[in-house]
Amino acid sequence: MEETKVNPLSLQIDPALFEPATDEEKRQADVMSESTSFFRDGMRRLMKNPLAVFSIIVLIAIIATILIAPRVVPYSYSEIITVNGRTLSDISEYERKKQQEKTPAEPVQTVDKVPTFEELYDAYQRRHANDHFTREAHKHLAEIARRRQRDEQERIAQTEERERKNRP
Repeated sequence: MEETKVNPLSLQIDPALFEPATDEEKRQADVMSESTSFFRDGMRRLMKNPLAVFSIIVLIAIIATILIAPRVVPYSYSEIITVNGRTLSDISEYERKKQQEKTPAEPVQTVDKVPTFEELYDAYQRRHANDHFTREAHKHLAEIARRRQRDEQERIAQTEERERKNRP
């Protein structure tokens, strides 16, 4: 039979691939292993990989520890987290009381009394006392900005001077 070159990208199909199976090929197919399910085949391949089996055992151990440890440990979560013998709830309670002591109690306004502009302004100043810069802070920031601008101008002048010197 004559060998002809076939383009691998061609859609021509070799008719020899579709010939009926011989008796020997049929017997060989019968001798082959019985069919298994997709899951059973996957498990067989997984069990052949020792690293995968070890990883599964480690994951099972971690999950078991996560589920069993809270029932075995005699302390609750809030009792475990302590700082210098104080629990997290004690610390948050202390911080809340400290914050309440810092903020002065504002008088309750009655319906009959309408606050004056000065009272409103004073209340606003108390609430926003730390929200703005002082005059000294503004001066300091302005001085920093002036220094940066002066340094930038000097750097630009030096760069231009270097470029003039390097020109032929």
